[in-house]
Amino acid sequence: MLGIYRGITIWTLCGLLGGVGFGCTRTEQIPYTPEVPPTVAVESVAIEPATLELALGDYGTLDVVFTPSNATDKDVSWSSSAPETVSVDEWGRIEGLAVGEATITVVTEDGAQTAACVVTVKQPVSLEVSLKIAAGGEMDEMAGSVTVPFDRAFDNLRAQIIGFDQQPVATAVSVTLADGTIVLELPEALPAGDLCRVARNAWNDYEGFWPAEDVSDRSARVADLGDIIALRGDVPVGRLYLSDMGADGDSGGGDGGDGGGSSGGDDISGRGGVAYVGFHYADRPFTLGGYNLTRPPKENEGVVRKSFHYEASFVVGWNLYANIENGSGPSLVTTTLPDPEAVRWWFEPWP
Repeated sequence: MLGIYRGITIWTLCGLLGGVGFGCTRTEQIPYTPEVPPTVAVESVAIEPATLELALGDYGTLDVVFTPSNATDKDVSWSSSAPETVSVDEWGRIEGLAVGEATITVVTEDGAQTAACVVTVKQPVSLEVSLKIAAGGEMDEMAGSVTVPFDRAFDNLRAQIIGFDQQPVATAVSVTLADGTIVLELPEALPAGDLCRVARNAWNDYEGFWPAEDVSDRSARVADLGDIIALRGDVPVGRLYLSDMGADGDSGGGDGGDGGGSSGGDDISGRGGVAYVGFHYADRPFTLGGYNLTRPPKENEGVVRKSFHYEASFVVGWNLYANIENGSGPSLVTTTLPDPEAVRWWFEPWP
């Protein structure tokens, strides 16, 4: 007979041998019916979030919530009312393809339960940006547009000059935002007491700014334009920076104090990597050369790699310089932009 059986071993006393009993065993097959867990039907489904705003070209993921949560069959299908506006795949992942609105619907396998989410695709905001020096200068030409995600819209900006002891100086940067235009104006000159010593005497000497091996005039004093922070009220929502990265590049920026930066994006700098651009004030001319000072290797550690290579020449006043990521070797710090025409403003959501 076909079926599922379970074997039972039975022991019986078969006789006596020398006063000691001995037994026999046999196995019997008895019908066995395994327990089948009960089917739990889906009573309802919901999509989280119920509504969603998406920037043009961005992606998102929609989640299905089942009631009860231990429902047996959780297979579903997805559809979009306007797939040319918002696409959705079998996993609930969506993409904003065009500005507009679409309803994303999820249906259970048996078709008995449905839920919907309205997705609105919005166009990012485009702003014009210019950076000027109070009395005019070569950086008046650092102008261009920047694209800001709609959900990171801001109403004011904060920019500080970093000087002595790596602290913000009292002299302010003038920042205005009106009629879709951002204007940043740097002071023409800075008080000597606001400035930082140009060179470090050791890798961990943070009273100096540049950790370069070769500095032509170690008596020079400098300051750095720090991050340009975009705020909504008092809340930071992002930062502005200049780079020559390609349109498909990742966001990133440099740490002026260490001549560093975050690699990413297409290499259009012509110097082996992406250039991140900063601004440095100098009270006298000087040059930087060689590599960065490094800490001594720790016990059982190999040689500490040189991270930065300096080829920079500063003049009195504000200077534009770039950290150029190499990827396979030290980053280059230079005051000569490989391709100034490729440099443009970027917005990085932050934090």
